Amino acid sequence: MIEVKKEHLALDRNHLEWAVLNQASLFDLYATECSKQESKVARLKNKLEYKTALFRIEIRKNAETARIKLVLDQIDCAVAVEPEIVQLKEEIIDAEEYLGQLKAAVEALRHKRDSIANEIRLAATKFFMTDGDCDPDTKYEAQVKAVEEATQRSLEGN
Repeated sequence: MIEVKKEHLALDRNHLEWAVLNQASLFDLYATECSKQESKVARLKNKLEYKTALFRIEIRKNAETARIKLVLDQIDCAVAVEPEIVQLKEEIIDAEEYLGQLKAAVEALRHKRDSIANEIRLAATKFFMTDGDCDPDTKYEAQVKAVEEATQRSLEGN
């Protein structure tokens, strides 16, 4: 079980190189743990189903031996309050909660990967836009403004 750490999911633009170098490893760590947790949840659910079936059989056998007629609701209630069944259900809830955290972390790392790519494209664009006539931020801002103006004109129908 690994701890989901916010610093693994956040993008520190001041350390972009570190983010690039570690993104794949972090994604692998969380995706692998997520896969393992999915298997664990499935195993716990199978175990619950198996134990539930065993308790149902036992309850019916005991009722037949005692010559007691049980309805399905009585069997369901007897199984639901069985401590082992209650414990398994709690384990499933905990395992599913952790699985949800891992799935969210994997999705966040996908977004982080995209953000890293966008940051690199932006930095490269700023770098290649300098012709010596102005600084990259000024030229970039001018292009953004021109695009926004063109978009506005096209929306107005001019």
